[in-house]
This record gives sequence, C-alpha cells and structure tokens, in this order.
Amino acid sequence: MNQTQSFELERICQATRDLADLMRINIIRPESIGYADKVLNFTEVPVFQPFGSGDTWGGFDMRGWFHYEFTVPPEMEGKELWLDITQDKKSWYAQSPQFLLYCNRKPLQGIDLNHEECLLAKSVHAGECYTVDLDAWSGMAVRETTWSGMENRPGTLFMRFYNIVPEVHALYYDLKVPYEILKLIGQDSEAGIQMLPHLSRAVDMLNLCAPGSEAFYQSVEHVRKYLKESVYDKENSQESVCAYSVGHTHIDVAWLWRYAHTQMKVQRSFSTALKLLEEYPEYIFMSSQPQLYEYLEKNLPDQFAKVEEYVRQGRWEPEGGMWVEADCNLPSGESLIRQFLMGKQYFQSKFGIESRILWLPDVFGYSAALPQICKKCGIDYFMTTKISWNQQDKIPYDTFLWKGIDGTALLTHFSPAKQYDHVDYNPFGFARSPHITSYNCELEPDYVIGGWKRYSQKQLNHSYLIAYGYGDGGGGTTRQMIEEGQRMEQSLPGCPKVVFSTVKEFFQHLEKEVCGREDLPVWNGELYLEFHRGTYTSVGMVKRWNRRVENLLQKCEFMISAALMYDPDFQRDEAAWDEMLKQFLTNQFHDVLPGSALGSVYPDVEEIYQNIFSVLQKHMDEAVAILQPGLPDGRLAVINTLGFRRGGIVKFDFISDAEVLRLKHGDAEGYPAQRIGNNRYIARIPEAAASGIILFDICGRCETVEDAISWDGCHLENRYLLITFGEEGTILSIYDKEMKREILSGPGNVIEAYEDRPYQYDAWEISPYYRRKQYKLPAPEVTVTEKGPVRICIRQSRRWLNSRIDQEICLYADSRRIDFHTLIDWQDEHIMLKAAFPVDIHADTAVYEIQFGTTVRPTHSNTSWDAERFETCAQRFADLAEPDYGAALLNDCKYGYDIHDQVMRLTLLRSPSFPNAVDKGHHEFTYSFMPHKGDWREAEIQKEAYDLNNPLFAVIGKGSADESMPWCKMPLLSCENDGIFVETVKPAEDGKGLIARIYEGFGCRRHAVFHTACCTEVSECDMMEKNIECLTVKEGCFALDFHPYEIKTVRMQK
Repeated sequence: MNQTQSFELERICQATRDLADLMRINIIRPESIGYADKVLNFTEVPVFQPFGSGDTWGGFDMRGWFHYEFTVPPEMEGKELWLDITQDKKSWYAQSPQFLLYCNRKPLQGIDLNHEECLLAKSVHAGECYTVDLDAWSGMAVRETTWSGMENRPGTLFMRFYNIVPEVHALYYDLKVPYEILKLIGQDSEAGIQMLPHLSRAVDMLNLCAPGSEAFYQSVEHVRKYLKESVYDKENSQESVCAYSVGHTHIDVAWLWRYAHTQMKVQRSFSTALKLLEEYPEYIFMSSQPQLYEYLEKNLPDQFAKVEEYVRQGRWEPEGGMWVEADCNLPSGESLIRQFLMGKQYFQSKFGIESRILWLPDVFGYSAALPQICKKCGIDYFMTTKISWNQQDKIPYDTFLWKGIDGTALLTHFSPAKQYDHVDYNPFGFARSPHITSYNCELEPDYVIGGWKRYSQKQLNHSYLIAYGYGDGGGGTTRQMIEEGQRMEQSLPGCPKVVFSTVKEFFQHLEKEVCGREDLPVWNGELYLEFHRGTYTSVGMVKRWNRRVENLLQKCEFMISAALMYDPDFQRDEAAWDEMLKQFLTNQFHDVLPGSALGSVYPDVEEIYQNIFSVLQKHMDEAVAILQPGLPDGRLAVINTLGFRRGGIVKFDFISDAEVLRLKHGDAEGYPAQRIGNNRYIARIPEAAASGIILFDICGRCETVEDAISWDGCHLENRYLLITFGEEGTILSIYDKEMKREILSGPGNVIEAYEDRPYQYDAWEISPYYRRKQYKLPAPEVTVTEKGPVRICIRQSRRWLNSRIDQEICLYADSRRIDFHTLIDWQDEHIMLKAAFPVDIHADTAVYEIQFGTTVRPTHSNTSWDAERFETCAQRFADLAEPDYGAALLNDCKYGYDIHDQVMRLTLLRSPSFPNAVDKGHHEFTYSFMPHKGDWREAEIQKEAYDLNNPLFAVIGKGSADESMPWCKMPLLSCENDGIFVETVKPAEDGKGLIARIYEGFGCRRHAVFHTACCTEVSECDMMEKNIECLTVKEGCFALDFHPYEIKTVRMQK
C-alpha cells in the first residue's frame, strides 16, 4: 500500500463531514425567545420573558414553557423548514432536559439530546408564520449527582431554523453508510476490496471548490448516480443474512423518574414515532405496555387517534403480552396471568390486535413457569436481551425452544444486536462481559454487523432481530437511523440486509426457518440472570404490599364469587375494580417491585397501594355483608377460600375478657381460642373443608386447658419439638421428639449481618464477596408476650448500630412450624441481614417454590453455573430434604434464598443508598422454619405456605336459626386429590359464571375429581377465559387429568 492509499478512509470520512455541514442552508438563529416558568397550557397563556440564545435553563425536576413565532423569509420560499434545539448537555440519561415540541399549537415531536431536529413543514412560503412552543422538563435523578456522575445543573439552550438540501442530505448517507461498513470490516476484506475504490472515486467526483454552486449540485447528482451503480446495485454475498429491524423505544414506567414523568415521556416518545411514520413510509414502530397507551389516550387523545390509524395500516405494532413489562420472579402465578389478561384485553379492545409475543427485553430473570402461562394465554413467542448480562456464563443459544417445568415449549429469541467491537466498562474501568446485547440499538452498520457477529447460531438460520431506538427513558428512533437503514436495506457488501419489519413478522419468519429442525436446541427450566440478585430483597415494603394484595385479592374474589352464588343481584363496582387491578399490575413493573427505582417513586407507590387496599376491603366488606345474614346469629363461621382441605390458624374478634374460649363444632370437644389482644383471639383449626364454611359455637370462658406447650426460660416444647435457646438468642437445638432426631447442625435463627457494598448497581446487586465481612449482633432481651393453649410467643429485642430488631418466636401446640414474626426499625446503610439455619440434612439440591410449581437448584458450587446461583428466588417456601426427612423455610413476603452447604438462609433486608434508601425505616414480615417427616410433598409444605400467607378467616353470623344458609352453595369448587390446588375462584371477565384456576403442584400426573355445589355446567378454557371444551358434570362432580405442574382453568355456570 502506498502513502496515498493509506489515507483513503480518512478522506472519505472528511467528505462525509463536509456534506453534513453543507446540507443545511439559510440558517437563522433567534437572538431571543420567550420563556415562562409555567407548565404549558394554551388556555392560560402567560407573559413570556426574554430568553437569550445560549442562556442556561434547567435543574432538578423543573418544568417550563418556551415560545417563539417565526416568519418565513423570502430565501426559504418553497423549501423544507427545519428547527433544531441544541444543548451543551450531551449525555443521554435521567438528568437530560426533554421537550415536547408544539407547532401552531399541535404536538409534533419530542426534542432531546438524540432528537434535536424536527421537520416543521415540507414546503413553506414567504411571510407564513409558525408558532413554536416547547413543553420543557429538566430531567431528574438524585438531587446532587446522577448515576453517571453528572450534576442536575442548568444547561445552555440554542434554537435555529434552516432549510435542508435534499440531494446533499441523501448523498451524505449514501457515502456515510458504506464508509462505516468499511471501517468495521476493514479495507482488506472481500467487501472492502470491492467497495473502497468506488468510494474513493466518488470523493474524487465531488466538486467542493464552490459549495452551494451549480457545479457543486451537479457533482452531487453525478456522485449519487455513480454510487448507486457501483456500490448499491452490486451483488452482496451476505444478502441472505437479514437483520429484521423494528423501531422501538423502551420506556421504564418508573425508574429514575416517577409515574407522572413517564406520562410526559410517553407523549414525547410517541409523538416522535408518529412524526417519523409520517415522514418515512417504510418505517415501522413497535411499543409494548398498554399502560403507556392509556397514558397517551388520557393526555393527548388526538395523538392516540393517529396511533389507531397507523395500527390499522400495519405500521404501528402494539405488542408485548403484559400490561407492563413486569418482573417475572416476584409476582405470583395469578399475577402473571392477570398481566396477560389485562394487557391482551386492552390491545384487543383498542386496536383489534391479538398479542402473541412476550416482549421483556430488560427483566431480571425468567421463571420456569412462564412458558406454560404464555402458551395458555395465547402467547407463542418470547424475546429478551437481558440474559446476555450474565456475569459469568453465556447461554449458548440465541434461538431455541424454552421448556418450562411442565414441558411446554416456547419459541425464544435473544436479540444479539450489539456494537461490532465495542467494549463496555463498569464504573471502575474494568471491561464488562463481551456478550452483552442491547434493546436500545442504533440502526447503523456497527449494530447490524455486530449483531450478526454476536449471533450464536449462524448454522441454524440467517435472520435475527434488532430493536432500534433510544430507550429506558424513551426517545426512540432517530431520522439518522432510518436513513442508514434505508441504505442497508439495499444489500450493501459486507453487511447483512436490513428488513424493516414488525416483531410478529420476524417471529413468523423465524418459525418457518427453524421449527421442526433437529438442530433447534432446547433450554429446560428457568432463565436465571447471573446479575441483579439484590432485587429479590431491595425495598422490602413494596414486596410486602405486593404479597398482601395478592393474598387479599384471592380472598376477595372468592368472597365476591360466593356472594354472587348466594345473591345473583350482587354487583361489584366494575370501574373501580378495573382501575384497582391496573394500578396493582403497574406496580409490578420491573424496576418498581424489584426495588431499583428512584426513592421519590415509592411514596407514589405507597399511595397507590393504599387505594388498592381500600377498594379490595370495600368489596370484601360488601361480599361479607351479603353472606352474614345467611349465617346463624352469633356463630363463628370459619371460611376456607382455597379449594383444598387444610388446617390452620384463624384469628377473630369477639367481645370477652376470657383468656381462653372454646370453639365447638357439633358434638366434638372443640378447640381452644387464645386471647391475643383486646377482644382478639386466635385458634388453630386442624381441618377446614375445601372452599367452604365450617360453623363453631363460641363457648364462653374455658377454665381448664391441658398444657400441650411449655416454656421454662430456656426450652420451648410442644408434642413434636423440643427447642433449646442459647444465651445469645440463637436456637441451639431443635429436637424432633417423634422422629428422635436433631435437626440443627449449629446455632439456628442466627441473624447474620453482612457489609453489602456491590461494586456497581447498588440497589440491584449482591456481589459474592459480601460473605467476607460478617458482623455479630448482640444478645437480645427476652420476654414472653403470649402463653396459652394455642401458642407461646417469645420476644427477642436487639439494638445494633442505629437500628432495632424485634422478633416474636411463636410455637403452636400441635404444629412443627416455628414462626418468626419480625419488626425492624432500620436506620443503617449497606448492611444486609440474613436468617440462617444450619441443618443436619444432606442433599445436593434444594426445592424452591415458583409460580404454580417448584424447581430444584444445586446446594453446591461444582460448576460456574452452580456457583453463580449463590442467591436465588422463591415464592413462599424452599425445602431441603433427604428422602425421609427435611426442613422448610417459609416466608410471607421475602424472596431471596441462599441454601448451600447444609445451611438454609433467607435474606431479610438490604439497605442500599442508590437510587433509593427506602429500606431505611419500618420492616414487618414473618418467616417460618418447619422440620418435617418425608419430603416436601409428604409434609404438605404448600399447605403450610398457604396457611402463612392466606390463613383461614372468620365472620360472626347475623342470620336466623332456620339455617337457610349460604354454605348450601358451598363448596364453590373443591378437590380432595393430593397435589391438586384450587387457588383462584373469580367472576368471569364476560360476566358468564365463575372462573377457577387449578394446578398440579407435586410434579406428578393426576386424575382429579372436583366437586361444586353452585354450578351445573363446567367448561375447560384457556387463561384468557376462552372455552375449549365442555366437561361432563354428574351430581356436582367433574374430572380432569393433569400432567406434572399443569395449570388448568375452568368456567363454572349455573
């Protein structure tokens, strides 16, 4: 190579820069525009103050209104009129100022650091006036500095109007795109050798002696023609490789901004998408999350109408499946179904679209229950990129069948889009994983070629998906991306062909390419993210609220269903109910429920939850009021809202000063009820009928009760267990009297404190080195708070650093379960608390409850895949067992587990400081430790978990003695088969009968028989409540066959 040839790429680059400067003409910069410190509202126009070009504006969470009236000068006659707004802030993050641009009082486009320019009109006439208004927001993160270390400081602002010369604009991209390809693949590659001489010749042909002259414009025309013939129309050896590209903007419903800010982000981002759809006929835009569309419909109904029109044209794709892009570890199975139910209903009702794709690019791991839930909700495909964030292990596939715990398979694609040779660095300057891919791509050769390079299965197929557009905080696609995509659509050498597409079109193409192929791989079980493990625990209060709502919703829907069967005229407030459900589902967004949102988000979240509780309690009270007159006056009706027989705790109010009451049912001796507060009692009922009511007479004061439980200051004992406490408050021994076996291998219920300072992503992450710094808590003060025939409760109180920890340790007379009701006033940072139980149980795997089933995970670290699961997630319990004996660790709102080397740990709290310090404050939760015979199935651990989370509840009857009672309509639905759990009974969405959700929870095949006293017609349906087939009902009974972990839904009608 001679010296001249060595600078070919540089001179091509210089030519593109020259063209970028020359494409804009007739530039006019206003010396001053108007500004008002007001939120834009055209019904109340303020007096605007002068704002000079280059003046500063901004700060923390500020709103403002900029205004300017522009008169078209003669030199712009017949030309395109453009506007751009530039700032000196150049980092796209939460602190970036953002604007909604109005032209002549019509919303036109979002303006931000990546969308600085806007086409106001295709052709203008001299003397025309264009009124420009900017609804401005300054951005926010934290008050001092943001995550990226940049201050929420004011920034300079500039405005200018100009024309673009279309021919020069087109040549700029004609030259820029092949140049970018050459930079990536190298001029010595086959495509480089093919293209470089032509690009060099094109630069030679460009006359830059007199820019703007006739000779210049003639040369532009000739160069464009030459490039078309020599580069764009040439055969491309990679033409069979297709990058299916969809415009997109990922909008976090709340993250480093509040819900109210998200509503503004939607207006800006969707307006930008509408503007680009108007300008570029080939452009296609996709957005998930019906909540965002509802925001737009409420705030900008005219823009929403435009969305509807583009949906009809097939150019705007509402997809994604769920109401919001929800976390998939923490919500219950029923919550996930409601995400689909509410999400799909919205897209169907507003746009006539049947959503078929689960679109979760940024969620922190995916439960093995999801494939079945997806399929039974009418979802056929799944897309994410997040698993590429694994810190250690790379999943070897990008296109595969994902099989869940029941064997259901879902066609899955991990979008491989990433920059070609770009290396990301963490805040400490160390390179992150080279495998990380993006859902916020730029449609340019760097990502298109980089995506194909990163794609793991080039032998399987030749297509992959790119979601392009700025995101997280919205923004979306830019004109530059579409312009570059247009060029790559023409099969340039060295570059995969861009196909402007919907996501659905991509998956349908992918399905034809790979389904039925023997080399299509299968991934079994959960998609565990080796990252963001702290989200199982951060912001404990939001996880508690979510679990409480899930439990109360189950109980409330059961009671509403019972009320409907007893009184068909009973009605719930459908508008309030639907709004409540939407709010509940929105709070499950993947930064809100995991605890990784800004601190100011959570007061909004708390207010929403209080409204949810209010709506649920109102409906609960109304349903109870319907049923109470049908229950005998003064009798205690204990209600089991679940469709399987179980025993458990029941608490009730009764006016009495007796320490112990007796509950009698028929001729039986009855059960003691122990006083636990002012007119408040607790009893343990050994058996309550499935989905039914059991009546008790309350027999005044119970004078003599045999002691079945005792405490001597050191030992707590019942018929099953002898528990010995040490001086430091830990449990030294749990001895199983029946099995003659010690459970613990060391002190149990040790509250372990660890320094918790992850190297990045504070609220998100637990770094494995936390184990190196453990701190010992002081011995507690011990008092007895309850002592009676039902239970004994021992309170342990500790002060440590600036915080206080109170635990009531409760043992029941006839149960192996030990409850630890915990109250914490936490005032420290970067400390993690765990409760540890070392057990004398050897097992290579532990069982964890997930949605509608269980999964097993290793208790060792044999491989990197095993070691990376040092913190995992469970729903209500985890269990470690030998074939004949084990122990379970249950919870009522905690999710982070760590079961390794014969130690069972539950993570109780974390206390990060960024992006929130919400865990400073009040915590309340209960966890339980339960030794048991046999494995978790034989011990019926699920029923214990239900009892902890969904206990029996009671009401006092107010009816007559004739006993024409609502339990004649009971059970709503029951099953006596082991391992079959009837969890949800609810009114059908269409008002036709009741819907019941049933699952097989033991991982076994079952033939199950069900009984209903309230319905005569039963149909099996999918989770969207569409009937599949009628079932035979005989004398109130019907049967279903279950595969392991199968979920079934039935509709019951009179």
